[in-house]
Amino acid sequence: MIEFDLDRHILALISAPPTINESRHFFDMREVIQIMDGTVGIAILSHYYHNIQMWQRKVNCQGATKWELWKTIDMHNIDGIPPGVEGVRPGLLFRLRYAEDTDEIFLHVGHNVYMVQLKSMQSKKLCESGCVSAHHSFKSFCMPGTTIVGGCDGSHT
Repeated sequence: MIEFDLDRHILALISAPPTINESRHFFDMREVIQIMDGTVGIAILSHYYHNIQMWQRKVNCQGATKWELWKTIDMHNIDGIPPGVEGVRPGLLFRLRYAEDTDEIFLHVGHNVYMVQLKSMQSKKLCESGCVSAHHSFKSFCMPGTTIVGGCDGSHT
């Protein structure tokens, strides 16, 4: 990862957590995340797909940084997620985001995409497809009575 210091206009290379070497060949198995308190983190789907490790970058009072394992999620503890289909590896599809009101992750297992609510460990199947290229989590709202251009009677999807 690269860090840019806005005050000093300096680029710096951030070393990765030790377990990132297990997933170095699979870019969809790791994502840079933002932890609840705003610190930088990284989520890594284990090489054997048993768990998701979430690491948090800690800075001490002298300014030295280190990675600490913040949370480990066992894939078997997520309700509704089937075990990996033989010959098909699950992948972390989109970034694990820690917004105060969501706390969700998106997983691709076999030909299905799931949204997992990490506090409740409940999952919801979003779609079933033979070809998944990208997923973008997007949350928005409309006030009642407003219309989106091209839609009718409110929002249009």
